[in-house]
Amino acid sequence: MSERKRLHPITCITNVLKQIRGMIIPLIGIFMIGHKSDSDADWISLITTGVAIIIVLFSGIAKWLRFTYRIEEGELRIEYGLFVKKKRYIPLERIQSLSFSEGILHRPFGLVKVVVETASSNLHEAEAELTAIKRSDAADLEKKINASKGKQEIMEEEMKEKEIQHYHITSKELLIMSATSGGIGVIFSAILAFLSQLDNLIPYKKLFNEAGALIQGGIFFVISMIFLGLLIAWVISVLITFLKYSDFTVSEIEKDIIISRGLLEKRKITIPLNRIQAIRVSENPIRGLLGYTSVFIESAGGNVEDKERRNILLLPMVKKESFAELLHRFLKDYHFSVKFKKPPLQARVNYLMREIIKVAPIIVILIIIFKTYGLFSLFLLLYPIIIGHFRYHSSGWHIYEQQLTLRYRVFLKHSIYMRKNRIQSLEASSTWFQKRKQLSSIHSTVKSTGLGMKTNVRYLSESDVESIFKWYFPK
Repeated sequence: MSERKRLHPITCITNVLKQIRGMIIPLIGIFMIGHKSDSDADWISLITTGVAIIIVLFSGIAKWLRFTYRIEEGELRIEYGLFVKKKRYIPLERIQSLSFSEGILHRPFGLVKVVVETASSNLHEAEAELTAIKRSDAADLEKKINASKGKQEIMEEEMKEKEIQHYHITSKELLIMSATSGGIGVIFSAILAFLSQLDNLIPYKKLFNEAGALIQGGIFFVISMIFLGLLIAWVISVLITFLKYSDFTVSEIEKDIIISRGLLEKRKITIPLNRIQAIRVSENPIRGLLGYTSVFIESAGGNVEDKERRNILLLPMVKKESFAELLHRFLKDYHFSVKFKKPPLQARVNYLMREIIKVAPIIVILIIIFKTYGLFSLFLLLYPIIIGHFRYHSSGWHIYEQQLTLRYRVFLKHSIYMRKNRIQSLEASSTWFQKRKQLSSIHSTVKSTGLGMKTNVRYLSESDVESIFKWYFPK
């Protein structure tokens, strides 16, 4: 039995910051309304904002004082609650994994954030979260959990000797990954959303009037400003990706995979090998041209609010010709060197028509409205023809002993490697048009964070789908 412990006082700051982040939009709204109105309303908005901040500060301190944890009788016992005291008892043997992270506020004080997950963790939150505890306390908790599962206690020196490092991102790979990340659209949207909230601080009318005079002088100014905005968003996206995935390492200790990464915020995720449900290899078109791909893990458990757990990145950047050999070192049950069987030739038209139908209504509307000039919208057909062509050639399937591999393309090309005993359901479907060509679609589901991961491969031949079902249901 251990004594009751409180989280580090830095938790007060994190609690306050978390609540203020959720209130930032209403507070800006109150401030803007008061600023646009008379002086009395301005004072009311300031008082309201001040009272809200005081309440947040009080609740942050009160939550810290009310939160305690301890290990007693083989259980992690947590007591918390501001007005209603709540108790949560988690048997140590039920804890499947611990995730550690060190933010900017944690590292100067030698602290770590611990997320506790069990097989029955809530979809929207972890089983328990210790926001800020000492590294020694986190290590002690991990040792007691391992001891409860019958694992032999291993000293830190022995742990380093047993740890096998399989992957470490190189500077070249990190640079390519940062430069080709897809976060530019999100960053650009965030910048626009932020600027839209500052209409009282930035003289937009004056700026627009001056910009209008420049625009009249030529379209070059407009193109330059758009290019500059996208360039700034791209630089921010590159910087964020670089800081997030710097020092990305994949190691193996006994039957656990350890993923660690981050420069400012260090994070370590432990994934038991027996929780892996499927392996997903995703190829970005730009990275694919450079010969790189990314590998993800579909793992059971976790909560949907944690983006890291929802989409566990195993290998952020790896050469296409070498990922199979690298993965086989610690995922020996999987076979990654497969030759996919493509959909039949008659399915090509189905892939093309499926994409053309999505664009056809837009083209018809533009022709009706603009008549002759609307005929230029026929060039829009190039997109569905190109994407349909690539989706047809990317799709495929393969069976090797107890493994089913399915491949498909949305924008990225995904290859899903699934063990037979991990597949929760397998379905087939076919429309009237597919039946005429003896085509069918296959749908598989494996357990994953949230409601599961579903894989769809369309327009396979009926004989191929029948072969997959005979493999899955041998009787």
